[in-house]
Amino acid sequence: MTRLLAPLLVMLGCTPERTTLVTEAEPSCADDQSSSGSPHIPVTQMQAVGDSILGWNQETAQSIPDVVGTQLDVAMQNHATGGATLGGAGIAELYEPSADSHVLVNGGGNDFAEDCSTERLDQLITPDLDSGWMMELVDLVTEDGGQAVIVGYYLPRDRQTGCAHFPELQQRYRALAEQREDTVYVCTLETITPETPERYADSVHPSVAGSEAIGALVADFLRGP
Repeated sequence: MTRLLAPLLVMLGCTPERTTLVTEAEPSCADDQSSSGSPHIPVTQMQAVGDSILGWNQETAQSIPDVVGTQLDVAMQNHATGGATLGGAGIAELYEPSADSHVLVNGGGNDFAEDCSTERLDQLITPDLDSGWMMELVDLVTEDGGQAVIVGYYLPRDRQTGCAHFPELQQRYRALAEQREDTVYVCTLETITPETPERYADSVHPSVAGSEAIGALVADFLRGP
């Protein structure tokens, strides 16, 4: 049983040998966890790079990016890959230089799986938002003229699993979107929760219903006010 659970728990930064309470609070997209930034209009063409949260259900064209592309009626290329990290030759290597107006990105879960520490948190994105692996990925996107759309993580179905630094990571992602016009952050904490079990495919990944819910959320955000 432990061997079967391990690949699932890795995604949100935990292992069967080390589990950490993610949060005791109800999942909320309020205050310092809320979606942030102003989406550039119009959305013309897109790609997605990230880990298996964005890649799940891709084989049936029902992943989160697929839903976003369908709802916005734009071309979407999904390069998200299971197990991908922001560190090393990871998610940034999945990005294909292009004229995309927007690029969906996520990351950090598998990096925390390797090392759930404040040092790893700062490697992902520093407190001053000036450097880190996510910053490097965002810069790749924005140097091509695209807007980076950071899709936040939701809680695993079992709140006893995960890395305790996830809330701070997502607060930094949100703050980055507050600071830069070329980046937005979409909070998904209220979209898939332990109270909506039908939106989980397993302990971590989105079911088709979960992908549909988050994809619709992201598409609605990108349409603007």
